[in-house]
Amino acid sequence: MSQSKESRQEMLNNDERQKEKKKSTKKKRTEKEMQLLLRRIFIILGAVLLFVAVPCFLLATDYGRLINNQDSYTEMQSVSFGSYPQSMVSDKKTLDALSELELEWNYFDDCFSGDDYYGTMERTDCMKYADVEYNGSRYRAVVIDKYRPDCVLSSATAEQSRQDDNGFELNNVYWFLYEPIRWTIVNSAEGFMLSQSVLDAMPFNNSVYWVDRDLDKTVFNDKELSSTKYLFTPANLYKTSSVRKWLNNEFFNFAFNSEEKKDIKDTWHLTNESSEYTKYGLMGMNHDKVFLPSWKDITRLTQDKLDTLARFVPVTDYARCRGVDAVLRDGNYYTWYWLSTPGDGCGDVIFAYISEEIVNFDRQFFYAYSVGGIRCAACLNQSALEQLSVGGAAQ
Repeated sequence: MSQSKESRQEMLNNDERQKEKKKSTKKKRTEKEMQLLLRRIFIILGAVLLFVAVPCFLLATDYGRLINNQDSYTEMQSVSFGSYPQSMVSDKKTLDALSELELEWNYFDDCFSGDDYYGTMERTDCMKYADVEYNGSRYRAVVIDKYRPDCVLSSATAEQSRQDDNGFELNNVYWFLYEPIRWTIVNSAEGFMLSQSVLDAMPFNNSVYWVDRDLDKTVFNDKELSSTKYLFTPANLYKTSSVRKWLNNEFFNFAFNSEEKKDIKDTWHLTNESSEYTKYGLMGMNHDKVFLPSWKDITRLTQDKLDTLARFVPVTDYARCRGVDAVLRDGNYYTWYWLSTPGDGCGDVIFAYISEEIVNFDRQFFYAYSVGGIRCAACLNQSALEQLSVGGAAQ
């Protein structure tokens, strides 16, 4: 009988121990779950704070460029930095010598043509180039095999190109001299500078898959999304534009040597500033070496009564050869140039024009036009800026 009581007591004790063990295990599991939950909450809060803090910081520093949040620019000065093909060589002796050199030809990757319908654009070998060194200078030869269309959806014909209008014909070898790029320092505190010339011609985006003007939706650069009207990427979003990629790859590598690349700052800039031409506030926070100026950058110049500097920007011979939409005025060629700020609809981009106005060109495929002028912006390190020879006030 006593053994039976002892057995029952032992069983009760075991049950109590099991209950305590279960309670302890459950408590530990609950503590771990709480720790994991708190960790997730902290991660989410950190991400939210980072998402909020970075834009606030950038806004406080005027998008990371103008730390004093200036409403205008001062101390306009000119400097030479980097080099790019610009003037066409006309000296017969030099041309004869260049024609004797052995050339290694490469086709441009930025030529596209189509059959005037969405999604038909394809990269085409329409122009080729060769870079050489001769007599202490650098030169670029260009041959036009097929005319570069003025829109990435157009056919490669003279009727659809600006190159023949600019005086450049098929199968001729045109030589251009690499010359120093002249910049205007518009904010010396941050080394913010604008090129004084339109240096090249490029579309803002080089692909068009689907456009719905009624809904202001545009799909580009992603064929899989072309049949899905609920998913879209605005074609005028600078962050995902092909011109942004081109500026920070091809242009950056051709225009600057290894030491100059180190002197250019990685710059945060925001392209969706409030503008009378912007209908949608599309977030466009970018981190670049070279970029297009924004609507605010140019309007600040005009506020300082520097309209000539802002709008009457000359075109290089090389940009004309590449097919920019050039206009002859008072003996000089000028053109409009892209800005990074979105326009009225998702397919529209603001540009600066020689009519002394900044307007939104409201055309369906405007962002896909290859005739757009490229005027560059960048920020130099202070040490590099101090070492450059300053040529006085910008002209």
